[in-house]
Parts: sequence; structure tokens; C-alpha cells
Amino acid sequence: MNIIWDSNTLKKIANADFNIKWEATGLEIDSRNVKKGDLFCAIKGKNFDGHDFISGAIKNGASACLISKENHQVLNVAYSKVRNVPEALVAMARDARKRSNAKFIAITGSVGKTGTKEIFKTGLSKVTNVFVNERSFNNHLGVPLSLSRIPYSAKFCVLEIGMNKRGEINKLSKLVKPELAVITAVEKSHLQGLKNLKNIAIAKSEILDFIPKEGCIVFNKDTNFSELINDKANRLSIKNRISYGKESTANIKLINYKFNNNYYVIHAECFGKKILWKMPAIGEHWILNSLALIGTSVHFGLDLDKILEGLSLFNLPSGRGNKIK
Repeated sequence: MNIIWDSNTLKKIANADFNIKWEATGLEIDSRNVKKGDLFCAIKGKNFDGHDFISGAIKNGASACLISKENHQVLNVAYSKVRNVPEALVAMARDARKRSNAKFIAITGSVGKTGTKEIFKTGLSKVTNVFVNERSFNNHLGVPLSLSRIPYSAKFCVLEIGMNKRGEINKLSKLVKPELAVITAVEKSHLQGLKNLKNIAIAKSEILDFIPKEGCIVFNKDTNFSELINDKANRLSIKNRISYGKESTANIKLINYKFNNNYYVIHAECFGKKILWKMPAIGEHWILNSLALIGTSVHFGLDLDKILEGLSLFNLPSGRGNKIK
């Protein structure tokens, strides 16, 4: 595997002092998931302190640890020490974003983020080298961690961006700097902090703040306040705006779908051109999520036939769409 981090680089970008020179092929914050060659980042949380699990990380194969304090577990272990590990992780994320040649896609929405990301992974992998965040890593720790894991070989990077309050998506979008953003839905999932759907739509549309003018927004035409999202993109002079859904004026429009031999056969229009593909019979919302991928493929000029072929191979991610009796 290729080296993605080393002690000298962390010294340069995060003022991280090291005891022994080290190199790492991956990054992890959970000692149980450490693989051989990983840099284990010891983060102190509300309930646990990563510094207490350094021995376990080393036992699992960590090549070094990123720490903010020393204890007996770092004796004879390669480490880099910083004042604050999460802040160092953000510095690493910025550096990884700066040096990467990948196209960056950010996905947000009240629902559908993880499913849409997995659909993007399946479809894009048919035509290019794609990197996506693990599971639902979409918060103040998950996004920097995911950015810091980007391999040099990635041509596309697809990341979820989540939130609990206003300003969080803006902050994470500034870190990701996406060329293209997807907004899947505006629903009643953050009412405790944001009070109403309009405030949720305003918060979700923060993902547009760092898209370049020649970039693209792909948004669900059927969702609440879709026009608010489109209007903001217009005010920001974002050149490319692609809508999808069942609504008659959507650029990528679902026409119908039928069940046949354990698959949905799906008919849609892509900027007026009729297209057809199949997907496992797992629910209409997954079909609608796939429309966002089609819009993205059009923007980047990817081989749509191969993308659609990839969708027939889509499998539900763990914990999604489970049937419980």
C-alpha cells in the first residue's frame, strides 16, 4: 500500500513533534479497527480517551500514534505529539484536500445521504477510481478523518456532510471544497434546533457556499424548499444546476418503474433523452437517489451506459433497508 502520512509531514503542517520517524498507509481513530500500517489518532471524547487504547492499536498493527499527552502506553512506540488531536486532524484534512487531484463531491440532506453515497460508489467505480467515506462519517470528526484517508490514486472523492445546527455544513464544506454538491431532501429531522423546514433548507444549502462558479449543484426537485436551494445557487452564480425527481420540470425525471425478475426496470428522461436501467427491488427512494448519480455523471461527462450498468449491481449497505418481522 502507498504511504499517505509520515512524521515529517505532520511536523510541517501541524507542528507535531515526533520521537521516532514513522510512515503510515492509513488512518484510524478506533483502536479496534486499526489495520497494519495505520496511524492511530488518540482522541479524547466525552466517554472514552483514545490514549487509553494505544496498546491495543499497536497490537493491531498501528505503525505510529498521534497523541496530545504521554502515558506509559507510548513507551517504545513511534508517535507524534500535538496540542490537540482533532485540530491536527483538520490540518491533515486541509493538506490532503490541497494535494489531491480528485474531483470532490459532497452530499447532504435530511435523509438519503448514506444511501446516495453508496449508490455513487457503485456507479462511479464502473468508470473510475472512487473513494467514499466509511459508514456515516459525516460530522466534525468523520469528515476530516475521511479527507485525511484519501489515497493519491483517487479520481473522485464522495463525502457525506451532516449537521445538527446552522453553520456546521458551512464549516465542513469549507474543508471539503466540493466541485459538485448533492442535496437529497429537506425533511423534519433537525426541528429541535432549527424549528422549521425553511431553516433546515437554509442550513442544508450552506453546502453551496464553497462551490466554484463553474461547479454544479444537483438537487431533488420534489423536496421541500427546492426553489430556495436553486435561488441561492443562482445568487452565488453557480453555473450548473441540475434537478432530479418525479416533478415534470426536473432535468433528470423519473417516468416509471416496473418489477421484473427481482429487479426494477426503470424508465427516466435525462435532459429530454429517454434512458432505461435496472436496479434491485429495494424501494422507490433508492431509485430517486440514483437520479442524482445520473445528473452528476452528465456534469462530469462520464460514460452513462457504464454508470447505469453499475447500478444493476447495487447492494444495500449494512443497516439500510433491513426487513424486520
